[in-house]
Amino acid sequence: NLAGKKGAIDRGVERFLGRKVYTGLNTIKKQVGSNMTGFNVRSALTNLISSTIASAKTNKLAFVKGTASTIRNMFKNDGFMDKSDFLTTRFGSDQLSKKLWQKASNAGQIFMTGTDYFTANQITRSKYYEGLQKGMSESEAIKYADDFASRVMGDRSLGRTAEAFNSKTLGLLTQFQLEVNNQWQYMIHDTVMDYQKNSQINGGLK
Repeated sequence: NLAGKKGAIDRGVERFLGRKVYTGLNTIKKQVGSNMTGFNVRSALTNLISSTIASAKTNKLAFVKGTASTIRNMFKNDGFMDKSDFLTTRFGSDQLSKKLWQKASNAGQIFMTGTDYFTANQITRSKYYEGLQKGMSESEAIKYADDFASRVMGDRSLGRTAEAFNSKTLGLLTQFQLEVNNQWQYMIHDTVMDYQKNSQINGGLK
């Protein structure tokens, strides 16, 4: 994946069914994804689920500060995103030259992109402020926030997702399942680990 090669699943499909079938399935995946999210407010609002989970596990004062900081940044860039690996990877670059159909497609994703941008910033900044409250240095607080945000939201950066979610041929079925799977894993696994860690810190009290 990091080398830009096809995954084992896609290589198998291309080998047994041919390049035309592989290309066709990839095209269908992209079209279905665009149709399900383009100008779809309900799909976009699902991004706020991660915000709800994060608010339950973040100091409330820090969460308010993180939310306010996110809103201010929407009007004037404060440079925080450049310090965060998670945010830089998630929103780091845009294609400079776009064709008309690409611009139209991007316009259709404005709700999805907007809520994702807001939620990712809100969660990362809130946890950053919590880290500072705990006495961490700035670099430690940013790493603390990046790790938390990637666990809550599901990190789609290259090499961080399972092959099934990146597959061009299975994508028709799996492209919207990463976040769902991640939320179940967070509730079932990460929450338990948090309780166990808190129990050790607080002398057995959960």
